[in-house]
Amino acid sequence: MVLPTTAHSIAARVTVTEFDVWMNDLCGLAPSTRRHRRAEAYWLIEWLHEQGKTIGSMTVADLDAYIAWRGASMRRTSIADMVASLRSVLRYLHGSG
Repeated sequence: MVLPTTAHSIAARVTVTEFDVWMNDLCGLAPSTRRHRRAEAYWLIEWLHEQGKTIGSMTVADLDAYIAWRGASMRRTSIADMVASLRSVLRYLHGSG
């Protein structure tokens, strides 16, 4: 396992780790579901970083652009899974402040 070294990668890892704890403790999700949702959280955080944005500055337009970018090469069912994962990530972020 490679440990994060930049402030961004450390913050991303902390956020996703705390999200994983939330999914396990409060939601009781299976390890495979948690792994999939953690991956989507990382994708979102990295995409935002590449756009010069943070989670705190993300807008609905940013989320729409992310979904369009991620979904461009996906089938409908994969897009539905991605959006379900994003809903979970956003629910956690909203609740955690």
